[in-house]
Amino acid sequence: MAAIFQAVLDEFYYARQHVVTALAYLTLRVYGKEIAYSDVKAGTFASRKPSPLSLDEVKDIDTLLEMSKVNLGNAEKRRNVVTDKCKTLLTLGSLLLGVVGLLLPKYLAFDSYWMRGLSIFAIGVLFNAIVILLMFFDVGQDMEVSLDQDDIPLDESNLKKSLLNRHLRCTAASENRTDYLVELYRAARFCFLSALTIIAGLVLSSLLMNSPADQTERIVREIRADPALTNLLRGPKGDEGQKGDRGE
Repeated sequence: MAAIFQAVLDEFYYARQHVVTALAYLTLRVYGKEIAYSDVKAGTFASRKPSPLSLDEVKDIDTLLEMSKVNLGNAEKRRNVVTDKCKTLLTLGSLLLGVVGLLLPKYLAFDSYWMRGLSIFAIGVLFNAIVILLMFFDVGQDMEVSLDQDDIPLDESNLKKSLLNRHLRCTAASENRTDYLVELYRAARFCFLSALTIIAGLVLSSLLMNSPADQTERIVREIRADPALTNLLRGPKGDEGQKGDRGE
């Protein structure tokens, strides 16, 4: 029983991964980014492929190694900047979705079918933006500089050469991952701004097309057309009072 339950959970996990990956791929293509499905599935690009440098005739290995460390640090700073922007956009998107959810039953109940359709479409686009932003924080492939057993017998010069090439590979991997995340952020921002524009346009159109007097009259008509609500507002019928004296 436990094995069957685990198999069902695994299938659900893989199905969810495929759906979210396909959603991100379609969003990026609609946004206008030429991207392969394999890149979305891997969560990174493969445009930067640094080849190992030939350091046989190097003169100042220390300076080159320091420059490679600086490049790796700059790549990490760029990632942090993009991450902060995604956090801000995710906060704004969540707030807008919450506000729309609170106001939709009362103030955004449009009379026209096309306005209702547009509102549903805008909510779907906004939800898609939030899903894309959540994919930004998904665990992806990355590299880091590490040491292994093969580095033990190396002398100081060869060890620095090895570390230099590793820093370059890590920088390229980080930049490839950041380039992909930047495209995710741009697509999510496009969806957010599109949804915000549609919602703002619908609210403005509703205010211009329907005056407060018209809304009040519509509410009164709906109340009169509902016998149960009318009886509820009238309250229970009281007992019949005593008859008065007949006049002269």
